[in-house]
Amino acid sequence: MDTWAVYCAGADMPPPPIIDRTLIADPRGLYDIYCKGLPSDDEVEFVTSSVSSLPDDKLLATFTLPQELLRGIKDMLAHEAAKQGAPSARCSSLLAAFSLMWSCYCRAKQEQNQTKTTYFLFSVDHRPRLKPPVPDRYLGNCLGPAIATARHDEIAATGKEGLFAAFMALSDALQDEVGEGSQDKWDGCVERVKEAVKSGVLSVADSPRFRVYNLNFGFGKPTKVNVVSVAKTSAISVEEARNNSGGIEVGLSLPTSSMENFQRCFADAMQELAGL
Repeated sequence: MDTWAVYCAGADMPPPPIIDRTLIADPRGLYDIYCKGLPSDDEVEFVTSSVSSLPDDKLLATFTLPQELLRGIKDMLAHEAAKQGAPSARCSSLLAAFSLMWSCYCRAKQEQNQTKTTYFLFSVDHRPRLKPPVPDRYLGNCLGPAIATARHDEIAATGKEGLFAAFMALSDALQDEVGEGSQDKWDGCVERVKEAVKSGVLSVADSPRFRVYNLNFGFGKPTKVNVVSVAKTSAISVEEARNNSGGIEVGLSLPTSSMENFQRCFADAMQELAGL
């Protein structure tokens, strides 16, 4: 996206992306395994090429998580982990944002089966983790799926309980994807994703690392970015906050009634966090 924007703006070109697939060693034949395991049209409803408009019964909203709020969430989670004697796990701003949004999403969903398993899927960048590491400008699919699982009622719990349960599940999923021996499980990731999708999963599109608000295609930087495809994929989009404030923006699409529930849950969570 950086190269595309600079080219359109007529500015000095940065070093080009690297598209050399031979940089990736594949001794186990993951390419063939993934191709054979791709879901059929009956298993997954793929996004159509037409995403120019939202469905009539859905709203698209952006929720901004300021840097101060994310810092407060991280401090609260660290304190709760120490209180419960949980293993120490680093909480990034992104994991803090995921924890809050997943908890609010489950709380707003009002699931009848409170003990069912809920899933949260996000991508992990494996370029720096391969041996040897792949250059940062490598343009290719070098992502792995981290799939967090937990009981719905645990994530939907009010106060810090739901937030902490979400964080622990997300932290465990991240460790499973990047920890020792994780590469030995890559050949089964397609099946794990298909299982989560079949049961209903909240997934993540985009990344704050794309720095979309710094892109300039020749007519100025954007004032507002929406990832409209989330209206058809039941995902959330995540970007860096505008004005380089250090926060995170999260885009979410829900039917009108569900969006009202989510807004209430989000506002309640803000109030609860302010009182901690």
